[in-house]
Amino acid sequence: MKRTNLVAILVASWWVGGGTCAFAQLPFTDLQTVTPAFAKAGETIEVTITGTNTDDITGLRFNDARITAEPVRSAPDDFFPEGQVAKNRFTLSIPATVEPGTYEVRSLGYFGLSTARPFLVLPKDSPEIVESGDLSKRDSAMELPVETGVRGQIDGGKRDWFKFQAKKGERLLIEVWAERLDSKLDGQLVVTDTEGRELESQNDYFGRDPMADFTAPADGEYFVALSDIL
Repeated sequence: MKRTNLVAILVASWWVGGGTCAFAQLPFTDLQTVTPAFAKAGETIEVTITGTNTDDITGLRFNDARITAEPVRSAPDDFFPEGQVAKNRFTLSIPATVEPGTYEVRSLGYFGLSTARPFLVLPKDSPEIVESGDLSKRDSAMELPVETGVRGQIDGGKRDWFKFQAKKGERLLIEVWAERLDSKLDGQLVVTDTEGRELESQNDYFGRDPMADFTAPADGEYFVALSDIL
């Protein structure tokens, strides 16, 4: 039996955060989101952060010094020869030698280092596509090749549809990374055939992150829906 990984990496676009505060306690920076929260080794990407007391953030620090971040700047002009710094936006550089895995990232600013958030580094040769279009209906499902990850977001209470081809007896593992990247998404995966019959359903496997273990009963096209069950 052939076993194939069909990995969906989708992160909820809504978050619940907030720091704690005691009387007379100095302010601190609570880093709440890093978007996107993953990238491939050897890749350079732009990320945006959110949190509390982030007005004076000057940089990001990872627990692996090989991963570096520089503030995003506007084009230079007469008033700002080096360009203006874009608030809470950074360009990450991840060397190809960085091992796949989950790392910690913190912001650095006026109030010192922030709380940490996880950041996932994928293998440098990982196939990946970016979610696009209206995926709220099965008729507009996005084609998802096997052995491929999809990078995207899903709103709370919504459902996104994908489709894939499989051969009879082919085993596919469909996995979501959300809670493991600090998302509040409580995801559910449902696999159906072209007639809409439910063939597999999974909502909790790695904590709240689902993983569907699906074996195709016949050659053909199949659909998978990701939704938030909260």
